[in-house]
Amino acid sequence: MLIGCRTLKEIPVETKIVYEYRDSTIIKDSVRAIDLPVERIKDIKPIYDTLELETSLAASKTWLDTTFHMLRGEIHNKPQANISTPYEEHIVYRDSIVTKEVPVEVEVVKTVHPKYEKWLWGYLILSLLAIAGCIFAKIKGFPLIVK
Repeated sequence: MLIGCRTLKEIPVETKIVYEYRDSTIIKDSVRAIDLPVERIKDIKPIYDTLELETSLAASKTWLDTTFHMLRGEIHNKPQANISTPYEEHIVYRDSIVTKEVPVEVEVVKTVHPKYEKWLWGYLILSLLAIAGCIFAKIKGFPLIVK
């Protein structure tokens, strides 16, 4: 009896479904290692002079320096040997469905108690004690009213 009868109030919750798709394209430009063709060229010059050799990737020049009695030379790579190879990576990130619960505001009802409520509770408790005392007296056989 002290608990009372009251309905349970459920707080309404609004669910929101969010779909997220992330799509990104990454373009990287770098120099990759490429297998170059192996070429071999031999040349013999019978006179002490300049020897020039050339392949599809490099060019070399060799000569005999008679003042110092040394063999000198140089080699140059051709510009097409540094091959730039751009490549594209297409990455798609797909996240799963995300559910977010958004609580809805509920008005809170505040009850206002009157100032004389404490006196009414006191009167109720005293009345119940008086009735319980009368019942107890009847059961035990005590006279309630003296004549």
